[in-house]
Amino acid sequence: MSRLETWLKCIKDKESPNYKIKKALENMNKAGYSMRDIAKLCEIPLTSLHRMFKNVGASVKDRAEILQEKFRDGKLEPTIREFTEEDKVKISEQIAQRWKDRPDITAKIKDVNRQKWESMSESEKDERTKKMQVGIRKAAEFGSKLEFIVADIISKAGFVSVKHRTGVLSSQDLEFDLYISEIATIIEVDGPSHFLPIWGEDRLQKNKERDIEKAGAATSKGFNFIRIINKRKNITKKYIRELTGRLQEVLFKIQKEKHTAYYTEIV
Repeated sequence: MSRLETWLKCIKDKESPNYKIKKALENMNKAGYSMRDIAKLCEIPLTSLHRMFKNVGASVKDRAEILQEKFRDGKLEPTIREFTEEDKVKISEQIAQRWKDRPDITAKIKDVNRQKWESMSESEKDERTKKMQVGIRKAAEFGSKLEFIVADIISKAGFVSVKHRTGVLSSQDLEFDLYISEIATIIEVDGPSHFLPIWGEDRLQKNKERDIEKAGAATSKGFNFIRIINKRKNITKKYIRELTGRLQEVLFKIQKEKHTAYYTEIV
């Protein structure tokens, strides 16, 4: 009879004293069997096994601890899996779908954050608000996260862009998020504040009027104008992949067909 068979016989035998069951359970655990493995071999529910460990006073290690010991003792070599781009895309989409399928989790996170905010003192709220304002000012000066992503997409497509360029339209002092001189193309990256009253209705209306003015002024002078519309709360890897494909497709089209005064929106 093998050691494993001896341990299992001892555990399953109702007449076995607690100290023998304890030793058998701990020996199996030390041998690399997880709680789930032992439960399966003993043909008992995992919850029943947990109670058994507790009743006999046996100590238990989880799978992670067992693997760490094996790596440390040289009994097991770590395996590194190389993921293809296709694998990464599939995993990313599966994770995104899981979040989409569980609105209760996102609602719970929002509730926790709200409670955390409400539990703060007035001084803590003021400090947090000041940090947010600094972040907003930096984004206005240096560009939002999505602007940096768009600039990187443009660069990978083989074009050179200039951020926050003024003087593109000599007769008007308008600033544009990104400008590609090679193909006379202006890109505006418009986030939620261009579509939602985040800073109030008056500010929203001014943003809308400014957006219309920029697009009209640029196309009337023969410049191509790409407007990237982002109403998302989070910028996911999936969205970046989709944006990369669509933006580069538009840029190559402008270059190939030598477009002028071309206007398009990428949502």
